[in-house]
Amino acid sequence: MKDHERLPEVLINIGLLTDEQIRKGIKEHKGLGERISQVLVRLGFISQENLDPKLLAQFGVFPVKVEEEG
Repeated sequence: MKDHERLPEVLINIGLLTDEQIRKGIKEHKGLGERISQVLVRLGFISQENLDPKLLAQFGVFPVKVEEEG
């Protein structure tokens, strides 16, 4: 399965989106050829801030916020 096909499944499994939101996003994605992640953000189903860490986690990359002392 391609990564763009797994993204909707991941977002449903972690509770960020519903099946209905994913169906609408996929329909628009297929119609416009736009990346599914961009479609979901544009439709307002998920914010870019919530999406980026989830995309990275698919690949085993977990962002860590490092605060500088000072």
